[in-house]
Amino acid sequence: MNNNIGCIIVTYNPDEERFEAVLKQATRYCDKILIIDNKSLNSNFIEKISENNPTIKLKKLDKNYGIGKALNLGLEELMYSYDYILTLDQDSILLENISNVIYNANLMFSGYKIGIISLNMHNIQSKKDYFIEINYPIISGSLINSELFKKGLKYREEFFMDQIDFDFDFNVLRMGYKIITTTTKMLDHRLGLIVNNSKKPIEPDWRLYLMCRNSFILLRERKINLSIFIWQLVGWFINDLLNGKPLTKLYKYFIIYSFGIKDAINYYMDFPIENKSLEKIESLLSKTKEH
Repeated sequence: MNNNIGCIIVTYNPDEERFEAVLKQATRYCDKILIIDNKSLNSNFIEKISENNPTIKLKKLDKNYGIGKALNLGLEELMYSYDYILTLDQDSILLENISNVIYNANLMFSGYKIGIISLNMHNIQSKKDYFIEINYPIISGSLINSELFKKGLKYREEFFMDQIDFDFDFNVLRMGYKIITTTTKMLDHRLGLIVNNSKKPIEPDWRLYLMCRNSFILLRERKINLSIFIWQLVGWFINDLLNGKPLTKLYKYFIIYSFGIKDAINYYMDFPIENKSLEKIESLLSKTKEH
């Protein structure tokens, strides 16, 4: 269990109390933590809790470049110094000793090339094995074999954030590596955002747009199948229904997804802060709300 583990955490306006808990656990189990900050409004807080800790290094960017570029910048610093790179979201808290996870994974899959060990957010009670093979884990909680990066694998920067994991995972499998996940809960991770006291997490309009646009691109590239693409579109729609929104209030999905698919066909990939389609979407949604 002498694996060296480097960790990359990409931040953007993190919840301060939650992020302190993230760092507390990460410093217990990782040899080095590199924080890449996408110009957070509370970057001074991040700097303060990072200083005087030799395990943590903070790199501040001059604007929000998205997750893909931030991760790639982190990899350039860590991939030649550590056997595994752990990628964590700013709200993902480790629950177990990940050195033990790596040891057990290599023991169980001896003779195979393991690309990613995903730390599960849930307990899979029906599974007796400690690990099972999967295809598309999320970025957060992924323990990644650094060999992949040395062979040239990178994250897809133009996607900004959503569906980067699907693209990355497809490439890992294409390179002949296995992707596995723990069957016990190893990560406390939050999906979506809690907005206006909603009962369940939701996603802002710009993220729904990115999910649709980027998923459609992956569908055309045959990196995901039609069922995954459809689920990406209907998942948050169903979530809004469960939050009590009537069908008449969910017109926004038609507007957002129409622009997402159109921009995917045209491969219009401007970052959200510069994206004209998002301005048009917000304008259309504002006009429909007035009526």
